[in-house]
This record gives sequence, C-alpha cells and structure tokens, in this order.
Amino acid sequence: MAAHAQAPNPSLLMHVMCEFARLVMDAQGVEGLETALKHLAEADALAASVPEGTEGFVPWFERGTVHYRRGRVLAEAERFEEALVEAEAAVAAHEQGGEEGESARAEAVRIAALIEGNALRRFKEAIARLTAAAARCRKAGLSEAAQILDALRQDYMSRLTQGR
Repeated sequence: MAAHAQAPNPSLLMHVMCEFARLVMDAQGVEGLETALKHLAEADALAASVPEGTEGFVPWFERGTVHYRRGRVLAEAERFEEALVEAEAAVAAHEQGGEEGESARAEAVRIAALIEGNALRRFKEAIARLTAAAARCRKAGLSEAAQILDALRQDYMSRLTQGR
C-alpha cells in the first residue's frame, strides 16, 4: 500500500488483492473465508476511491473482476446462493464493457452456471443461461468461449434428462 501511495496503480493493486483472496482460500480453505473477503472488500474500497477518468483504470472490468473472485471464494466456502449473486454481478459489470467485456463476461457466466447447476441443482436455469451466453459469444466471434459454454450446457442437458 505504501508503494501505491507513492506511485498509484489501482488496477495492479486490485489484482493483487484478488490474488491474495484466492491464495488465502487455497491455503486455508473455509477457515480463510473472512480474510479472503476482507481482501476483496479492500479492493472494492480502492475501486471506489479511484477518480473517474483515471488513466489505465477500467471501472467495469475492475468491479467485475472483484465480483468474480468473491463469487469463487464464496462458492469454495459452499455459500452458493451468495456466490451466485456475486457471479451474476460480475456478468453485469463485464456487460458494461460492451465488446471488450465479452470474454470476461463469458467466463463469469460459466462460473454462474457451474454454481447454479452443480451446487444448486438448478439445471434448467443454468441451461438457459448457457444457451444465451453461447449465442452471444458466437455473435461476438468468441467461438472457443461458445464451445466451452455449449459443452457445459450439453452436460447439464444430459444430467437433466438422466435425472442425475
């Protein structure tokens, strides 16, 4: 933080805070949840303090990244409903980036669908989410992302029809 005070680089510092949250969960599991969430709250506070128009700072991307990481952290702690809310917030934030945000948006949709399908067993909702996102990816020229989303959709469709 001291280096940031001398030579501000909010995007890098926010990335570090998100990485700390990931590393805490990797090392401590559920016991590290509060520490991981604290790192993400610090990232939120930093984002809120960045003046509008700061060069190199893309607010929608930074917010989306923090929501994405918070969703993953909460999912690891098996707080699935909260995790889904954060994943959806990441999707919405990345959507604000227009074409630039499509790739990150697709990844946030994938995580939301994994939480929705695997953890919450809401396969129909996850399938609808994945169908729309894959079509959006194809339209944006993101064929690999569309294939990944389609594969997950197919898995959920199979599981739904087989009652698993």
